[in-house]
Amino acid sequence: MIRPFLRRLRQRADRLRGEATRRSRRRTVARAIETIPPVPDLSATSGATLFFVPYAGVSSMFAQTCVVARTLKELGHRVLVARCFELFERCPVMSAYRLPFDAGMAEKHDICLHCADNSLAMTDAYGLDVFDLRTLVNGEMISSIDAALAASSDNLLEFEFDGVAFGMVSGADLVLTRKITDLSAISDQDRRTWLQYLRGCLLSYLMIDLACRQYHVGRIVHVNDYSMLVGARLAARKHRIPCYGLSSPAHCNVDFRRYLIMPDVWVQSTATLVRAWPVVRDLPLDPERVGEVGDDLLVRFSGLGVHIYSPPKTMANAATTSVTERLGLVTDRALIVAYTSSLDEAISIRMTAAALNLKLPEPPQPFADQIEWLSALVDRVESSRDLQLVVRVHPREAANKRESVTSQHLDRLRAAFGGTYAHCRFVWPQDAISSYDLGEAADLALIWGSTIGLELARLGVPVLAATHVANYPSPVDDFLEWDETEKGYFETLRRLLERPISIDQVARAFRWYHLLGFGATVDLADVVPDRSFDRLPEYRQPAEAGVIEDTIIRGRDICDINIRRLQAAQQRDSGDRELAELRRQLRRVVHFLMTGIETDRDAPLWLLPGDESATPGVRSAAVNGRTVHYHDGARVITRVSPMAARLVPLCAEARVLARCP
Repeated sequence: MIRPFLRRLRQRADRLRGEATRRSRRRTVARAIETIPPVPDLSATSGATLFFVPYAGVSSMFAQTCVVARTLKELGHRVLVARCFELFERCPVMSAYRLPFDAGMAEKHDICLHCADNSLAMTDAYGLDVFDLRTLVNGEMISSIDAALAASSDNLLEFEFDGVAFGMVSGADLVLTRKITDLSAISDQDRRTWLQYLRGCLLSYLMIDLACRQYHVGRIVHVNDYSMLVGARLAARKHRIPCYGLSSPAHCNVDFRRYLIMPDVWVQSTATLVRAWPVVRDLPLDPERVGEVGDDLLVRFSGLGVHIYSPPKTMANAATTSVTERLGLVTDRALIVAYTSSLDEAISIRMTAAALNLKLPEPPQPFADQIEWLSALVDRVESSRDLQLVVRVHPREAANKRESVTSQHLDRLRAAFGGTYAHCRFVWPQDAISSYDLGEAADLALIWGSTIGLELARLGVPVLAATHVANYPSPVDDFLEWDETEKGYFETLRRLLERPISIDQVARAFRWYHLLGFGATVDLADVVPDRSFDRLPEYRQPAEAGVIEDTIIRGRDICDINIRRLQAAQQRDSGDRELAELRRQLRRVVHFLMTGIETDRDAPLWLLPGDESATPGVRSAAVNGRTVHYHDGARVITRVSPMAARLVPLCAEARVLARCP
């Protein structure tokens, strides 16, 4: 009795000490942030690089800001880091903490103090000079925003300021946050939310406009493409100064060791990578890079991370009911799995591109939208004698671990496909079925534009896209096909069901993933300890400092730099080394599919004829149609796995006709 009492007493004392420490820190921060510092001297601002990241409360993004800023400062360049305090009605920090849009000033004040605390601590730790944005805001600026908003029409999409479609820029945030696909009849609450985004976007634009006019900053750097940052980018474009966006690639969920450096918004920068694909398509990757691409696949199977919406892949287990059994599928029909996309994400990207007057390629499309696509698929499969279809509705469409909102698009999908079908099944977002279990069972994967297409292409699954537009960046190649007509689409569908997968095809999928994920990045693994390290690291000048300088200061294309490095690294045996590592990575995947165990330990895999029994102590596999008999050296596991059945012949060390020696 006494020990539990003492333990509870100690725990309560620890909580009280922690709360007292936090209150004390809040008072210290409040005093420090209360005084607005003087405007930096023109000699400090003229030609300087201004890091406009007024949301230090998102530690990972602000840490990235500080590392790049400190690197440029050490190289002799003038650098300023923007600091904000209670300027924006809505910002990424408030969104990250899921602060309600109608939150009161006290709740926002707490968020702003946390943000200020991070800004003070990180910039002080790195010795960075700060430009307090409050010195840029004046009564005339606020009055001009108020007057413009007061004069706005009911349709905020039509709102323009200084000749720029700010209603569309800010509306992109509303669409993405609220998962709205029809802006013609929004609620009063959504309109108030939109106005918060719009006000922030205008404020950013006017502040950076003034910084360019009066303080002659030389370039702007921001992190990600939120509307408040696009507002800053538009001001930079007005004054014809460079503007760069930083981010972290969605590799292994998020890779904080690598910094994306983009001279344009995401959709335009990725279009550059697509154009670069023919240059690198046939260039083998270094084995280390191949291994990293393989790592990403196994991370995605885990279902862990903010960028992975699917439930985790089911571990191999004799007692586990297969996904085909759970869905009542049959064995005498080929299984097609169609993956939808989040429509609001695509609309948001298109709105930003339109507001920036970006000229993106718009080739003819076989289907007008996802409902027309799925309707055509359902009709074709229901009338067929040899096909069955599972439609995996994107898990993000419903409330999930990251977002609490259900999309309007999901309501439309339910209305269109709420019936029952003989040969078609719909897996809805709330259904606890992994997208990767479906991918393992698929004979063919169809995507609208989801990134899972590239994931499955790396796993040897034939993939056919139903759309080919800039907001779903990918080349058309043998690992991810597309056709511009409905007739050609269904002809390609039939062809892919019959076509075998080659190791060269999988290699190209690995190479495209590498270009898309790493082509516009610098590697700061010598500064950031590991992929998941989202805090401020102990600073040391990165080996890639010169590349950061070349890109941000001198305007060199980071993609071009990385492609030239890849070309220079090619050797006579590059293809053989890539192939050996690629097969090793596929063996890792096969081992995981068959055993549910992730391992880096490699061993030769012998491919046996379908009727051949395994030899004890030797890792081997026999493939019978969709069934694989896998001997891991100690036991035999038998599973129906079309994915493993395709991969085993590609990654086996030897093909034999008799029992292994």
